[in-house]
Amino acid sequence: MKIIKLIIKNLFASIGLSIALMIIYAAAIGIATFIEKYYGTVVANDVIYRAWWFDVLNAWLGLNIIGCMILSIVYRKKFKWSIQVLHFGFVLAIIGAGITRFWGFEGTMSIENGQTSHYATSADHYLNITMSNEVDAKNFNVHDINADSIVSKDSFSDSLGFNLSPYTRSSINKSLEVYGKKLTIKSDDVLNISKEKKENLYLARLKITYDGVTQNVNVLNNDHKSFAMLGDRILILTWGPKKVALPFAIKLEQFHLDMYPGSTMHSAYASDVLVLDKELKQPMKFRIYMNHVLDYRGYRFFQSSYTSKEVQRSDGSFTTENTGTVLSVNKDPGKIPTYISYALMIIGAIMLLFVKDGRFRKLSRFIKSQKTLALLFVVGATLGMPHLLKAEDMSGAQSTVNKIDMHGKDSALGSLGVSSTPIASKTDEKDVKTSKETKETKTDSKPNATMQEAHKSIEESQGILNDRYAVLAKAFAKDDPASIKARVDALKTIKPKYLDEFKRLQMQDTDGRVKLVDTFATDLMRKIVGSDSYKGINSTEFLIGLMTLSSDMAKVRFIKVNDKHLREFLGVKKGKYVALSDAFDMQKIEQGDSSTDSYKLYNLFQDAMRKPQGKQNEFDKAVIKLNEQLGYVYPGNIWSYLKIFPNKNDNWLALDDLIVKKLNPGAFKLSIEDEAKLKEISPQTAIIINAIGIFFRAEIQMAMLEHDYTNMDKLFEILSNYQHQNGGPLFLDKGHVNAELALNKIDVFPTIEYAYLILGIILFIFAIVAIIRDKRVNKYVGGTIYTLMLITLIVHTIALGLRWYISGHAPWTNGYESMLYIAWAAGVAGIIILRKSHLALCSATFLAGIALLVAHWGFMDPQIGNLVPVLKSYWLNIHVSIIVASYGFFGLSAVLGIIVLLLFIARGKTREHIDRAINSLTAVNEMSLILGLFLLVAGNFLGGVWANESWGRYWGWDSKETWALVSIGVYAVILHVRFLKIKYFPYVLNVLAVIGFYSVIMTYFGVNYYLAGMHSYASGESAPIPPISYVISVILLIIIIIAGFKAKLKMPKI
Repeated sequence: MKIIKLIIKNLFASIGLSIALMIIYAAAIGIATFIEKYYGTVVANDVIYRAWWFDVLNAWLGLNIIGCMILSIVYRKKFKWSIQVLHFGFVLAIIGAGITRFWGFEGTMSIENGQTSHYATSADHYLNITMSNEVDAKNFNVHDINADSIVSKDSFSDSLGFNLSPYTRSSINKSLEVYGKKLTIKSDDVLNISKEKKENLYLARLKITYDGVTQNVNVLNNDHKSFAMLGDRILILTWGPKKVALPFAIKLEQFHLDMYPGSTMHSAYASDVLVLDKELKQPMKFRIYMNHVLDYRGYRFFQSSYTSKEVQRSDGSFTTENTGTVLSVNKDPGKIPTYISYALMIIGAIMLLFVKDGRFRKLSRFIKSQKTLALLFVVGATLGMPHLLKAEDMSGAQSTVNKIDMHGKDSALGSLGVSSTPIASKTDEKDVKTSKETKETKTDSKPNATMQEAHKSIEESQGILNDRYAVLAKAFAKDDPASIKARVDALKTIKPKYLDEFKRLQMQDTDGRVKLVDTFATDLMRKIVGSDSYKGINSTEFLIGLMTLSSDMAKVRFIKVNDKHLREFLGVKKGKYVALSDAFDMQKIEQGDSSTDSYKLYNLFQDAMRKPQGKQNEFDKAVIKLNEQLGYVYPGNIWSYLKIFPNKNDNWLALDDLIVKKLNPGAFKLSIEDEAKLKEISPQTAIIINAIGIFFRAEIQMAMLEHDYTNMDKLFEILSNYQHQNGGPLFLDKGHVNAELALNKIDVFPTIEYAYLILGIILFIFAIVAIIRDKRVNKYVGGTIYTLMLITLIVHTIALGLRWYISGHAPWTNGYESMLYIAWAAGVAGIIILRKSHLALCSATFLAGIALLVAHWGFMDPQIGNLVPVLKSYWLNIHVSIIVASYGFFGLSAVLGIIVLLLFIARGKTREHIDRAINSLTAVNEMSLILGLFLLVAGNFLGGVWANESWGRYWGWDSKETWALVSIGVYAVILHVRFLKIKYFPYVLNVLAVIGFYSVIMTYFGVNYYLAGMHSYASGESAPIPPISYVISVILLIIIIIAGFKAKLKMPKI
């Protein structure tokens, strides 16, 4: 009997075994994400997620947790509600997942507009069996029959669970009664006959026996029908999803797909449906859209996708037409126990933070008892015109750059990712004529002037324009470097008053968001120049230069290229900057060669783009980046990005070819897309846009030449009034304009990045010196540093608030914003929660600085964008804020772990105060780990609730949620190792805190940029791992090993 009890205890009530099972579980699901990436979801399901051993592992882990709960009650003879509630929540979560796994249903329903369906197609694959009634076997050839011709209402149909895989040793041997006789299906083999790795096309060889007849049948897992003649009956087999009849029907009245104004970015999906049921007196109307699910009779319908087809137009071209909706269907009996489990875990976690005899409070009391450190009780852990209008460039009529022939799709301009419409030159008489006609226009100051008034104004201004152009042509005739430099330097003479007026103009970006020209100019200059200024020219002046001095700017070296080899390839031997003219072989251009041959980067760019992202080297990346930079700088291209003219349907316009086509009806062959777009543009709008574009260049050039900015002032006023009168609901109010200008001006995040780092390092030095000398940090020094840190955090908070106000949504919707929030959470953790511990405080601020440093490394886009449909939910604020805050605590623990390991290295027989500091910091570290784990658990499971409310399921083994679960497992193990009675616990805990943070790095960076999934920012091939990561890992390993020689330190009883 004792042996049986011992076996039961060791197998089902062992903390050590539970920890081992959690490690195996975390490792298995982590490996599954890589299997999914390289071999596909089918293989990941076959090998891990739906494998029999994984089900056993879940059950075994659940039983062990129950056993440990019982033992804790027996041995302690006391029922600790907080511990029992928390762990029972985990057990209930496993039970709920099991119910969903074995008794739940998940599938899709595809309905065309105006059609009705009462069938859902399952997500799981089955062996679908159909056997006909008796037929005349002599008149049938099994190879020629048609399934529809032999299936009747009284045919036998059934579906069997069919989990065969070439990667597992699974097989089936099932029997069922069909028409009173036994049908036996036995698998002989299953093969992967895929041509590509992730195709996963399986072929199962089956032996079918019925009524004494045996047939060998091959079945494919792509729902292909296989036939077999069994006596006088025909058997039809398919391996794929099954159709499930619902007790009601859904009719799709209309599917709606909305775009953000002025863009092709999806804003919302919606399906207007009718629920048809005999139990209803009349059809029930409902609109299904993201975060708005239809619940009816136990089934949940949520917007998943939509159907479309190509339709040929009258001109022979094709367009895509949306034809219907795809709804995901879910029936989950495990929902209630799962939701209860989430609630229990969150309640239990909160209780553990506050109960007097809980670990967290004990650690707090221990730290307060130490002389070297103290801890503030946790009071808020979770607070927390391209092509220049076909016109000659008056700024450089003699420029050789303007002589580049840009015809054809394979031109260099095409390789830059922009339109290859020809740029006018002296050799193109037709374009010059169009240019002169276009230039001889002038807008009326009244935006709503009639077309006749506008034309009259143009005619009256013709003489004045010609005089101005004559002056400009003479002023810009000199093409020597000194003259070019003088004209470019003249940008710096524009008075701030007029620059401010230009900054406040609004524009619509490619995603449909309306923002300030100032924002565009700032982002543009950082992308091209790598800084906010260039030789005294700020971003606003820089943009004006690209708009008005395009040929001059093409010859100035301001494009930053960090790659030395690429600069040398372009012939630039000094400095880190190149000019657009450096990228073209001017000798070839003068000889009349095509621009493809004259563009030096053409072949390099093509070669780089052919490579998978993971195989692109630094030179390839530099070529791709420079190609993008040149696309902005090429003469005239900048105008295509400046959608500064409001138009109908909130679709703002730029000064591009579309305006030229509107002003010259019949002169161009129009596509159907262009015809549709031109209908939305009134003639007077086209004239106004055209005139403003022409006068913009001429007046600014004259202003810089004569230092008279009167007309420039009037021009900006006209454009501002036009935007105000026609901007509609997208037009930004004064508050948003001022906020965006302020955020752009102070550019606070890179600044506070250094503030966090410098203050953290200074405090660290003072704290270490104090520990070594066994003294306290001078209170005035510590107080001053803390005050500066607090000011930095306040500025950080205000800047995040400004970004929230400007964007209209929480500032953690992309990689850059989430790093800003992680930095803020780390700052709050240290400056507010752990402020009495100098080492914890400097660790937190240093982590905040590192997070901001990573955000500004260059691979994260800092631009504010619109939300994708699924993120338009209040759950965004709850789920993301909590789960990302947990990363801040885990990061803090990792930094604390490194500091403690360094203190281990500094230990000595005469330095007992260092031992006390190690124990105190270990307690602080454990508290930070507890807070991080509780936040991660709460955030992850609240995310499950959001997922269930948005797309009908709370768990789908997506890479992000899977690695979040891995991190939960990792940190649960770390916090439970103390129960293994480890002798030198401080060393082990801090080593694990450092190593465990790699799971958080994988959860955040690994999934976002290296794995595929719904939460991933990456696309295509994975980016290579930065070499610095390996260097840091080696350094950490060396620290761990060296500290291990002095690891013999026990933790006092807490």
